[in-house]
Amino acid sequence: MLSSADIREHLARVSYKPGWRFEAHDTEFEGPFVRILVDVPDSYNPGEATTLGINSIVAVNDTDELDRWLINRIIRIESHEAREFYKRDGKIIFDPHSEGEPYHV
Repeated sequence: MLSSADIREHLARVSYKPGWRFEAHDTEFEGPFVRILVDVPDSYNPGEATTLGINSIVAVNDTDELDRWLINRIIRIESHEAREFYKRDGKIIFDPHSEGEPYHV
């Protein structure tokens, strides 16, 4: 299992879009987690921006698994953001924050 130090070392070599940052931290009971920080426009308040901070526990054996895990997290976050920004007549129609949505990334 990769340690948070191993994950930090690998994340220093990884990049995605401008405004995306990756950090590795430890939890007392659940092991390492990755914090993905993303600077995004605020779909609910046009003209404003916000920084998302998404924490996810990560348990992987090697850096190849870590890359696969990370790209899957990025895809989920991008899907969430796409649903916030897709609007009809100015109204969000696939709101990931609406009642009944099981996951908030």
